[in-house]
Amino acid sequence: MIITQHQFYREFEKIKKSSLTHSTCKLAIFVSCFDIDAIVSSKMLSDYFKNQFIVFQLIPVIGYIDLKEKYLKLDNDITNIILIGCGATADLESFLEIDINNYLIDMTINQVQNLISIGKLQDIKLLRKIYIIDGHRPWNLDNLYGSPIICCLDDNSTDDLSKEKEAFYYLINQADEEDEEEEEEEEEVEELADEEDDDDEDLDLEESLDRKRHKNEKKESLKVKKHRLINEYQDSLENYYQQGSTISIPSAHQVYDLLSTIGEISIDHLWLAIIGSRSLRDSYRRVYDIVYPGLKNE
Repeated sequence: MIITQHQFYREFEKIKKSSLTHSTCKLAIFVSCFDIDAIVSSKMLSDYFKNQFIVFQLIPVIGYIDLKEKYLKLDNDITNIILIGCGATADLESFLEIDINNYLIDMTINQVQNLISIGKLQDIKLLRKIYIIDGHRPWNLDNLYGSPIICCLDDNSTDDLSKEKEAFYYLINQADEEDEEEEEEEEEVEELADEEDDDDEDLDLEESLDRKRHKNEKKESLKVKKHRLINEYQDSLENYYQQGSTISIPSAHQVYDLLSTIGEISIDHLWLAIIGSRSLRDSYRRVYDIVYPGLKNE
């Protein structure tokens, strides 16, 4: 699910409200510990939550295997999870073996699947949310469009994914459509059997065969068009994932923007954001050149 920049404030308030408790820890922050940008980002968030008297776990991870092992050990009371510097490029719901049935609030799995198929992920109520603050790209499209439990903080990079979004939803809905087609075919077989019985009495056999031939030709034409469209959409997604990995924005810059929306920035936060951005200067000069001037003007 996508969290756009104008939704940052509302979503962060939800995190604060659901994490504020004196009896148990409900917030966990996973940070990629070999990533300077992620480390300073976690420092900014940690300082803020401490000032708000919110209890949290800060969990360093080394790669996705370590992330999975530590995630599976989390207490069931954890309602909010923040991943910093990791998570954007992996299908987290599948990788972390998340059973969404365990977190549904007053909803059935069929209702959830229907809402996912039409892109209304925000209408699905859950006991746990996983937030991704990570500039690594390309986004895994399942995180953006197929999972209500995974919340991706957007840097406006999803605005350019309209073609991929269309392909994603078309392909995930194919399974349901295939089941419906099988049911329709069974009904047609029964109808044809009834028609043949009627033909013996009332209709000419040749007329019945013509109708059957016309239906089959129309169905084959639709299948050819559908198969071609499926191939085009699959090629589109394959090209998207093969475009190569990069970073679109420093995590520190995203966290700084997040704190800015709630009016909680300070000179310390600014320096941490600058450190995180400068850590990308050698490897991702283009990203650095885009974000650093804005931070410098702060």
